[in-house]
Amino acid sequence: MAMARRLVRPLGGIAKRVLLQQQPQPVIFNLIRNYISEMRREAFEENILRLLRYEIRYELERSPPSQGSAPYQAVLNEEGRESNDVLEFVCSAWPDSVEIRKVYMRGQKGIVDQPYVGPAFKELDDELQNSLYDFLETRGINDGLCVFLHQCMKNKDKLEFIRWMEKAKSFIERK
Repeated sequence: MAMARRLVRPLGGIAKRVLLQQQPQPVIFNLIRNYISEMRREAFEENILRLLRYEIRYELERSPPSQGSAPYQAVLNEEGRESNDVLEFVCSAWPDSVEIRKVYMRGQKGIVDQPYVGPAFKELDDELQNSLYDFLETRGINDGLCVFLHQCMKNKDKLEFIRWMEKAKSFIERK
């Protein structure tokens, strides 16, 4: 026992501080600490809510999404034969133009009639390429449609972004 006292005595002040730190904190200290962390959390949440409200208002006022844009679908059937084969165009719709990538002849069940689907569109004769563009043009697949589709895509992105911010705002408000 005397040996233990000799070892602890030089540590005196340090040992007391360690022992005091290990003792339970007074209730008031815990309440104050919890109150401060609650205030910080609430301030943080209020700041996020303020920013979300601002962003939603900004998006809606800057360029409001249009509600009347309906999705566009075009199915081109060329029913020249009894089997109801389908002439399928694979196109890219750029912001101001249509580009035909490939043209296929598909059977009634959507299966390619033959494994070989023909040459790449760019390898076709220029006159045939122009004829196929004219074919699409008469059916409304044109540069104006591309502008419309890109406006729909931007509108859809905006609506989804606003909807996401509204959901985030609602989630934080419920807490």
